[in-house]
Amino acid sequence: MVAIAVDVMGGDSGPSVVFQSVEKILTVYADLELCLFCTPEAFSDCCSDLKQHPRVSFDVTDHVVSQDDWPLVVLKEKQRSTMWLALSALKQQRVEVVVSAGNTGALVAVSKYLIGLIPGVDRPALAVWLPDVRDGQHLLLDVGANTHCNSELLVQWAMLGCLEFQQKNHAKVPRVALLNIGTEIHKGGEYLQVAYQALKNSDLGAHFVGFIEGQDLLTSKADVIVCDGFLGNASIKAMEGLVSYLKEKSQFAECGRWNFRRLWQFWLSMWLRYSLKALESLGSEGAMLVGLRQQVVKCHGRSCANSWFKAIEFAYIEAKSGSKNNKSKQRMQLFS
Repeated sequence: MVAIAVDVMGGDSGPSVVFQSVEKILTVYADLELCLFCTPEAFSDCCSDLKQHPRVSFDVTDHVVSQDDWPLVVLKEKQRSTMWLALSALKQQRVEVVVSAGNTGALVAVSKYLIGLIPGVDRPALAVWLPDVRDGQHLLLDVGANTHCNSELLVQWAMLGCLEFQQKNHAKVPRVALLNIGTEIHKGGEYLQVAYQALKNSDLGAHFVGFIEGQDLLTSKADVIVCDGFLGNASIKAMEGLVSYLKEKSQFAECGRWNFRRLWQFWLSMWLRYSLKALESLGSEGAMLVGLRQQVVKCHGRSCANSWFKAIEFAYIEAKSGSKNNKSKQRMQLFS
């Protein structure tokens, strides 16, 4: 059995969408156990079938981490919150993964405090899988855990990203790139210049492709793309906005009689809808908080029931993909 803790509180859409996704995913995976952390109000609104399900348990508390809470306040005052208790269950090895849509800063801070970082890592990073034009996938990190960073962190995240990519792609050696405002060597701030030289001279040097720009995020130029959390988060949300814009544009207006222009619009809308399928799930399956001793998945704050389903499924697959102890050993060897 795979045990996953779900912090039901914290998302913008409320607990009901989480419960919907939980009901659905339990019918798909027979070896999945879920421990749901929620408030008494959310528990009372939950359907009786879910309350009585043999593979579901509840941990009820009055305390919740809000999106406006400062991480330091959460560390000092919210040790009975749903987020804290879910991560405590992970620390105690009652579960294998935690899934939460709560305050990112608080999730990072509490995860570091309770679970701890693997040796050689100073800060964890949020990593998401992006599609590329060749129907493959590559990893982008950091996408929001750290708005400021230095060259050492970029190098650490590059190494973590390579390990995650190898785990998913059966030890294929990844190509690494730094996201920048230009591909020229002299572009970007000093910390990017230092990171460039450090990666070039590291064990990853033979697979380091240098700088790439924003328009390359969905191409196949690199397998692991590294940047600070501010740039990564802005890039992801810009892509989400573009997807929403194109989806609206692709809607075919039922007006007027058929003519060449309307037929062209119809085929264009069909092509756009087909092309956007790969991007519609962008970020919906959640982001991995890499660099921790155990696995944590961060959901988008605006996650709907379908996104919650994908995030829990993603956590389930991550837990099933291999022994987390073996993965931790590999990470420790990577930084030894």
